[in-house]
Amino acid sequence: MTEEQQLIASSRSGDPEAFRRIVELYKDGVMAVAFSRVRDPDDAEDVAQVTFVETEFVRHFSNN
Repeated sequence: MTEEQQLIASSRSGDPEAFRRIVELYKDGVMAVAFSRVRDPDDAEDVAQVTFVETEFVRHFSNN
């Protein structure tokens, strides 16, 4: 199992540190995609934050 797969499995099990590390790994890529769409750094940051919040929300409620 790769480190990424381990982080995902840990995050799915409810490990907040694993989710934080996933955010750190992907935040630059998510920001780049968001910026390519909205062309404003502040809006791109908002989009990225919403993306990660919604990801955590779905993860939390899909485990129940």
